[in-house]
Amino acid sequence: MHPSLSAHRHTYDRILDMTKKRMGMDKIEVTPESLEAGLKSYSYYECVQCKQPFFGGMKVCEAEEEEREFKKEDLVCPGCIPLNP
Repeated sequence: MHPSLSAHRHTYDRILDMTKKRMGMDKIEVTPESLEAGLKSYSYYECVQCKQPFFGGMKVCEAEEEEREFKKEDLVCPGCIPLNP
């Protein structure tokens, strides 16, 4: 793998792990086919503070809220949200 792609591969691997965990929470058996479907169904974003990917919800829910705009600075993972804002 080209060195410039290693960061992207690391991010992809983290998203795969998060997808498997989310599927377990949703009581979905992880198979190659269901994993591919999970990757297409779940949304992930990069946290503006720590730069790590985090689960953002179901894509179908985003489609329902398409007209709602959000700011990039609002994309903060649960680990970076202050407990007492």
